[in-house]
Amino acid sequence: MQAAHMWNEWAMVQGLFEEQQTQEQQHIYQSQHEQKHQRHGQQQLSNEQQQSLRTQQQFTRAQHQQTAHTVQQ
Repeated sequence: MQAAHMWNEWAMVQGLFEEQQTQEQQHIYQSQHEQKHQRHGQQQLSNEQQQSLRTQQQFTRAQHQQTAHTVQQ
């Protein structure tokens, strides 16, 4: 009788432990998923910043060419 009671307690503790492990694994997965989205967002922002810089450089070159052309006339 006492052995059965101890077995039930052990099974209950084991079940709680497994549930806790599952929750921790879900939390880890969720954190990894959020980090992946953050990295993707940062990469997208970096790409947009690089494109903006290229556009600014092209605009500056066009201004210099326009200035040089105006000075030559």
